[in-house]
Amino acid sequence: MIYQKALRQRCISSAQVPFSATVRASARSLLAAGLVCGFLWEFFNYWAISKWTYTVPYLGNVKIFEMPVLGFLGFPPFAVECWVIYIFVRSLLPPAVRETESAEIIVRAA
Repeated sequence: MIYQKALRQRCISSAQVPFSATVRASARSLLAAGLVCGFLWEFFNYWAISKWTYTVPYLGNVKIFEMPVLGFLGFPPFAVECWVIYIFVRSLLPPAVRETESAEIIVRAA
């Protein structure tokens, strides 16, 4: 409970609340990116010499590469989790460092 309160205060103070009105528009893009990354992950796993093999009780025979179809449902939430951790860790940085990183990203993108 204390951890959640501290996280909420840090995010609000840095004006980056997960799934706020400004972020909600790109939530679909984040979920889609997680699905695409998961698809590529399993694609490369399929061709690897030492690879993961999955056994599940339901729909275990319906697979895309080596992953059962139901397993792909875990990749979009994993992408959201990675994004939330990134925002949290970035909020731990001093404001001067955060602003410098943002400026560098904008300069590199241009």
